[in-house]
Amino acid sequence: MCAEFTITKDHKLPEEQFSLNLCRELGITDPNRQTTAFKIFLSSVIDAAKREGFVQPKNEHELYALRLGAGEIFVPDFKLEKALWQTFVNGYCFAKKALDPGICQALIDEVDGLILEEGDHITHPINAGSSLEVKQLHERYYCPVWEDGVTVARAVANSAAGAISQLTQIDTNLSFWWPNEVGYQRYRNYHDRISPHRDRRTDQILAFTLTIAGSAKVKIYEPYADPDDYTKLHLVDEVMTESRSVMFLRAPGFGNGQQVIHEVCPPEEDSRLILNLRMRPDILPKPSETIQS
Repeated sequence: MCAEFTITKDHKLPEEQFSLNLCRELGITDPNRQTTAFKIFLSSVIDAAKREGFVQPKNEHELYALRLGAGEIFVPDFKLEKALWQTFVNGYCFAKKALDPGICQALIDEVDGLILEEGDHITHPINAGSSLEVKQLHERYYCPVWEDGVTVARAVANSAAGAISQLTQIDTNLSFWWPNEVGYQRYRNYHDRISPHRDRRTDQILAFTLTIAGSAKVKIYEPYADPDDYTKLHLVDEVMTESRSVMFLRAPGFGNGQQVIHEVCPPEEDSRLILNLRMRPDILPKPSETIQS
């Protein structure tokens, strides 16, 4: 099937109109009921049209993000390969001032247009009553990377994946890493935190976290004996995250696949805003859809 309609740079179309025109030419009446593959295709075409000047971007920061090439979210002197080797061996890596400053502003602008929901797992802990109980509280917005409204996060994911997937000398599985979940989190005050935990066991290869604004400690633990007992841990490392810092966490499919236990502490001052990019089979549901994650 071939779709054809006329657009020019002299008359940029709004994103919604461009999407409707494209779907109409393809004979699609309801894009929301289409396959994941089609939604990925549609988001890619819209991003390309914005990048090339045929569709009106939301703002200059969104356009800036869309024009980033592979690895260009990082500052030039950031040693990505070294960071991933450390993650491969130790299970984690933190790096400060790793992000291009413009990325954080673009992500802040994007979050301003989203509705983050409170996820209360203090009242309703995860794995409640077990040795793997996890308590957490923060606002969040999780969605597939191809969803409307997260163009900047998608551009960041593509830029990161474009660089990381080339580092197959570390692990050949990195060639398959492409995050499919966007996860914005806002830790609002000293009540918001995540107790010691591992990420979901269904996560694949690598978890990538960007601190957009604010600061907080993240602590790394090892179990004393039983690996599935979060009540008996000893601290092995801690770092103060800040705007432009990044964190990589090993997931199944990378190195030995063992995930590290980590704790996210409350923000030091004001609030802390982060973006999690993960590759997983199921997108985390919204708090309004379920009280359990």
